[in-house]
Amino acid sequence: MFQKDGTWYLISGELNGVFYGYRWDIRYFNTTITASKGSNNLTVYAKDTAGNLNSSTVYFTADLPPIITIGSPANKTYPTAAVDLNVSADQAVDIWLYSLNGAANVTFTQNTTIVGAEGPNNVRIWANDSADNWGTSIVYLTVDTTPPTLTIASPENRTYATATVDLNVSADEAIDIWWYNVDGGANVTFTPNITLSGLSEGQHNITVYANDTAGNMNSTWVVYSLAGYKVHNLNTGMNYATIQAAVDAASPGDTISVEAGTYNENVDVTKSVNLVGAGAEVTIVNASDPNDHVFNVSGVNSVNISGFTVTGATTKSGVYLYNSNYSKVENVNASNNEVGIYLEDSSDNTLIDNTASNNEVGIFLYSSSRHPCYYTHHKHKNRKT
Repeated sequence: MFQKDGTWYLISGELNGVFYGYRWDIRYFNTTITASKGSNNLTVYAKDTAGNLNSSTVYFTADLPPIITIGSPANKTYPTAAVDLNVSADQAVDIWLYSLNGAANVTFTQNTTIVGAEGPNNVRIWANDSADNWGTSIVYLTVDTTPPTLTIASPENRTYATATVDLNVSADEAIDIWWYNVDGGANVTFTPNITLSGLSEGQHNITVYANDTAGNMNSTWVVYSLAGYKVHNLNTGMNYATIQAAVDAASPGDTISVEAGTYNENVDVTKSVNLVGAGAEVTIVNASDPNDHVFNVSGVNSVNISGFTVTGATTKSGVYLYNSNYSKVENVNASNNEVGIYLEDSSDNTLIDNTASNNEVGIFLYSSSRHPCYYTHHKHKNRKT
């Protein structure tokens, strides 16, 4: 390890550097060494050009500033203003100081609690050792004690004529977890937005909860009602509040039973289904739009409509069959329409025991053929037949 001539040194027994001198008139050698924190010894060796070797050792202590570790707070968001301040150092500390958000220094003893402001905060720590060396460290944190504001857009505080209701919610900040319950039942986590189904008739309340990213929780609720389900698909067992909803959900060949009552709607029959009312005297379908047919059967075959009063289509028809074959209209009372029952471009349909009254036209067949009619009555006050 020794050089032929020159100078080298060891720190605490480890070879750390060599610096050379070849000229006889060089007497001084200067360099910078890196010592360890704590006790050290430095041994310097020198050998002249004649090969004579000598050394010298010095003992010293490197007393560096304390290295601070901040255990708490961490660089994150806290749901409370009071936060633990937990610190430590790699050596004995005589004085601990902290400054919150640049305010005056506060002397403290490990460990303590600080109270941050709402929003971003910073805490700077100082530590002073017995040699009067000061170490420092800083941490950034956010205090968020404000719960999220929740809005339920749907359902609204009203009555719904459907078995399914959309649950649409929003918040004024990022949300980690959403959950809800219906009528105080079990909580269900969800990701907005969803559709609720299988709810019973009557009044319900739904409560929605949310936790923000800081853990703040809030809730809101709404009361709504579901109308009675008087329309039934006898094949599937499903119940509906409107005839149209039942038709939309049906499969070809299904039978839809309609209880006694008044239904304000215009029904587009788009499938080969059987629509059976409880009787023309008690099952009334009134056109919600007087400029549309009450029952509109277009381009669909094998549709059976029976047991209804159809009324209120003052510019259209109570029952309208267009390009429909092998369908049947039975026990229908068509009144106060432009046309009571109207068949256009249709063939091989059957009309049984129907009554048309107080229409502009009672029963009208246009470009249609082969329609057996049994016990069909054109009562007076139809202006045309």
